[in-house]
Amino acid sequence: MDTADLAKFALPLDAYSPTRAENVTIGKARNSAFKNCMLGFGFDLGPLPEPPPENAGVNEFRYGLTDEVKAKTSGYTVPPQPKPPQPEIPPEGRPVASGKGERTYQGKPVPDGGCQGEARRKLSEGAAHDEKLVLRLGDEAGKQAEADSRVKAAFRAWSACMARAGFDYTDPWQPNDNPEFQGLEANAREIATATADVRCKREVNLVGIWASVEAAYQERKIGENADALQNVKAAIRVMLGNAARITDGK
Repeated sequence: MDTADLAKFALPLDAYSPTRAENVTIGKARNSAFKNCMLGFGFDLGPLPEPPPENAGVNEFRYGLTDEVKAKTSGYTVPPQPKPPQPEIPPEGRPVASGKGERTYQGKPVPDGGCQGEARRKLSEGAAHDEKLVLRLGDEAGKQAEADSRVKAAFRAWSACMARAGFDYTDPWQPNDNPEFQGLEANAREIATATADVRCKREVNLVGIWASVEAAYQERKIGENADALQNVKAAIRVMLGNAARITDGK
């Protein structure tokens, strides 16, 4: 696999999660429901801030560092991620927003979980499903893939390649998670390690082997959990329908 393809690479279980566009739709509707709830208590939050754009592909960093340009310029350093913008809520409105306070505000009952809880319920109404299922199955398949003899052999080949370049690591997570490489700026040793890491992954086709094995385990999980996963897909459709009604003010 060309590691450049990872920005668009999809694993089988990805089909059972909302797309980025769908997440934006759901997120905007949740914000709208939250804002309307707060307005009902006399708090006009005005226009809510838009979330920052996501630039990375969903699986772009699933197998560690794979971009040689990034390796040569910043190593394993991850730039600070922008925090999702939060609406400006006056202090007296925060208990209403979160539900962590008195159960009434100026004589009006505060919803369970506050306006945040009410917004979540409006989005998920009629969408009963196991919200953690896809993540749990993905984690299980990932662990099975790393324990698979084919991936282990690819790890050993990568490790041997790294040794030839002067680095002693048994698996690609070790340099990626090395505390010495967690600073804000990469030093020469980190750059050299990262560059060798990416080149060795390409030389032994580590990502291609790893991804294909993981995809096979995910397909097996899908077959074993077909009904539950169909419920997840149905729940996403329901949430999108709820989002459309909220956004349209219905």
